[in-house]
Amino acid sequence: MPDGCGYWERPITRLDVTNRISKGLGGGPLSPDGAKIATWQGQELVVWDVNQGELAHAQAAVPDAMPGPIAWAPDSQALVYLQTTSDCPTLGKSYVVRLDLPGLKHTLLLKSETPSFGSVIWDTPDRISLFDETSKRWEFILATRTLTPTADVQWQQISDMWWKYSFEVPASWLLSEPGMTFPDRLVFLSDQVVDNGLMKLDFAADPVGKPDAPDLSAAEAITVANRLAWVIQGEGGEASGPFLFDTTVYVTGSEYRYSLWLGCAPPAGSDEEIQNEFVAECKTTLEHILASFQIIP
Repeated sequence: MPDGCGYWERPITRLDVTNRISKGLGGGPLSPDGAKIATWQGQELVVWDVNQGELAHAQAAVPDAMPGPIAWAPDSQALVYLQTTSDCPTLGKSYVVRLDLPGLKHTLLLKSETPSFGSVIWDTPDRISLFDETSKRWEFILATRTLTPTADVQWQQISDMWWKYSFEVPASWLLSEPGMTFPDRLVFLSDQVVDNGLMKLDFAADPVGKPDAPDLSAAEAITVANRLAWVIQGEGGEASGPFLFDTTVYVTGSEYRYSLWLGCAPPAGSDEEIQNEFVAECKTTLEHILASFQIIP
């Protein structure tokens, strides 16, 4: 477990089943295609093939800055990572670096102190999402190298000390049936009327080891709250009801397992452009929720 503040990823160990020799790989995210892992080992970034072992390694672009979060490109052929001059708030100057595979070409995309960035997501080919020290989201367009803040949404913190979680939802969202909810089961609605366009968040917390654990065979590995998490994209269609987009994320702590399901139903009768814009807004909202999610010690 991490000691104090700063960036931390759960360490990954690779076991060779032929000779029973294990090797520590460091900590870092799995690529979207499930074939590679990128980890920090001190100031060195190492890329591993999940079956064959080490593929490549490279020194961090800024030698005297602290290593930070890593995010894979959607095609798994490149990644971005953050470095900061301090590993505790305030983060100081932050650096956003791109690393292209297989040539290991480093490109310094951005150097910024105001704001300073502590989290990154790359889920759209032409842009990355950056989150500053106040959890405000910014978009960086790769082709033009322009940085812009997203629409200013007010957020409210949801937390419970017994179940040991904390995350943020838009302040305008409504708690469904507020008099009949419990901190381990919460439902939030962006609107009371589905036809207006609806985002619905179902949150649950369960003790680790509880029966009926989710089937993660088709899940994609991501990192949430500096821990390995799993995401399952919905199928859409009749099984999803009015929800054009739905995603479930599972995060496991030392005591509790958390699930967050977000479903999005565009306004009734909207055209394809409006639907796509609504789904994009939904994905952005989910990014913020996951970036703000914390497991309380």
